[in-house]
Amino acid sequence: MAEDLPNTNDDKKGEANPVKPRRAVAEKSNAILQIVLLFAILVAINYLAMRHPDYFNPANWVSKKKQISWDFKSKKTVLSDQTLTLLKNLKEDVKVIVVFNTSNELFMRVEEMLKQYDAHSDHIKLQIVDRDRDLGKVSEMVTKYRFNPEEQAGVIIFERGDSRQIVNATDLPVRSASGVFGQNYDMTGFKGEQYFTSALLTVTSSKPVKAYVLMGHGEISLQSSGLAGYSRLNDFFKLNNFSLQPLKLQAQSQIPDDCDVLLILGPEAEFQANEVAAIEAYLKKQGNLFITLQPRVRTGLEKLIGSYGVKLQNDILLTHLSDGNMTYLVYTKTEGGHPIVKRMNELNVSPVFTTTRTLSLQPPAPEIVPQPTPTVILSAEEGYWGELGPIDEKTRPDDKDIMKGPHGVAIAIESGAMPGTGVDVKGSKIIVVGSTLFLANQMTQNQPNKDFLFNSLNWMIKRNELIGISPTPVEQYRLTLSPQQRLILLTFVLLGLPLIIGVTGFIVWFRRRK
Repeated sequence: MAEDLPNTNDDKKGEANPVKPRRAVAEKSNAILQIVLLFAILVAINYLAMRHPDYFNPANWVSKKKQISWDFKSKKTVLSDQTLTLLKNLKEDVKVIVVFNTSNELFMRVEEMLKQYDAHSDHIKLQIVDRDRDLGKVSEMVTKYRFNPEEQAGVIIFERGDSRQIVNATDLPVRSASGVFGQNYDMTGFKGEQYFTSALLTVTSSKPVKAYVLMGHGEISLQSSGLAGYSRLNDFFKLNNFSLQPLKLQAQSQIPDDCDVLLILGPEAEFQANEVAAIEAYLKKQGNLFITLQPRVRTGLEKLIGSYGVKLQNDILLTHLSDGNMTYLVYTKTEGGHPIVKRMNELNVSPVFTTTRTLSLQPPAPEIVPQPTPTVILSAEEGYWGELGPIDEKTRPDDKDIMKGPHGVAIAIESGAMPGTGVDVKGSKIIVVGSTLFLANQMTQNQPNKDFLFNSLNWMIKRNELIGISPTPVEQYRLTLSPQQRLILLTFVLLGLPLIIGVTGFIVWFRRRK
């Protein structure tokens, strides 16, 4: 009788297979590792895109440069026309030294912005100094540039040769009150480009532009606050390297020889004959005049302005809204390809005026040589009429009013070409605007209004590289929640999400057991 052989198959069935648990652990570990690696890659890509946006533009891969970068929030080029043109035209090196507390909330914004400047010009030499770590370097900077690092989160120093400009960190953020009692001040905007471009312009310019502001005829003061005041223009002129000087012609008989631009902003009283003669003499010496005029106000300058080809209509531009109400608000449109408005025309943006008169073209006086060339650069959109009579809530256009457009609201005048010679000589430049309030504090919140003023001034002083669209405010989107909404959101994050994950995991586990 044969011996019974051991049943090896039965033994194998009774033994646990050590391979399967190890394989399961390996598969789970591999899956977890892949998820961690994928997450790490996504974090790395996001970090690089935020810190080095120029790496992610295909145009730079071809050109081997870092000249093009993108703002991933707004999908627009980060820097403005004026800054890009200024950087492109740099001829000398400019040192930009950032002395900053790198843990401060502003540092990343400052660094990112200035890296854009560095990427667009080989003449920008950027240096970062950590205020809390590079103590020896900070001490050296304090001695050389004379600033107090203890009172500021940081400073940005622009230096070219002996010319230098220091931007304080406290000037850069725009803050608004928040909280129940307004005790908190959250940063809602960042004015880095405005201040950095201004500092760059200051250190690369030979001298500030000297503008004289004519006073003594009821003009709006640049110190006046309120919605109809001009106080916001002070910062605007300062940022753009203009030195403003008040001027009263009653006290002196002529415009100073160092006047680069004469500003006459909304006079309400008539000029005396000797004052008109002083302005006329200034223009004959190739002077530059920027003048804004209120509707239906006689200034005594009508004949002088008319001799340069501009007729001042004694009207007010009006239109009716869709609800039948009348408005003085005038939406303008750019005319032609004049340098002042060319870029605005390409981007389809234009100023908004209010309380505006019509300006028309007429033949210049023949005795003015070289002959002026007036050009309408802004006019009112369709639907406006020039009201010549009394105005009340029942006012409607009639045959006595100026009905036929276009209604010019801004005219640029240049006298440069000698008739019949083709020779271009230096002549006077004049901007006449039929509104005064378009520069008021309330209206300059519309960025094209400031762009128009800045472009006009740069055109007159031949600073053509700065004609364009100025830096725009940083847009930030805030989610405001009520206390009840915050409680619901907190409950969902702390309890709802873990519960959903747990239930999902239990269902998966239960189905696999089956």
